[in-house]
Amino acid sequence: MREHEFRHVLSAIISPERATDQYISRLFQAFSTDDKKSITFQEFLSFTQAVFGLNEGKEGEYCDESNGTHERNKETVQQRATTIFNVSQERI
Repeated sequence: MREHEFRHVLSAIISPERATDQYISRLFQAFSTDDKKSITFQEFLSFTQAVFGLNEGKEGEYCDESNGTHERNKETVQQRATTIFNVSQERI
């Protein structure tokens, strides 16, 4: 995934006031390959895990549903990253 694709994905996820060019570029640089021109699936997975951990808790953690049940998260970080990465690659 190139930076412009990463920017497109991230702009749909994070709040508009945080989605500045500088902020997204810094995130891309932090997680991208050594050449700083692309991000691999493994790097994107690492990024997704970091964001998921900050925003929603650890993978597989229990959560309270609106209907009062206490269910295990059905979607893993791996599934989320795979879906986002694959959709992004299809648009190239």
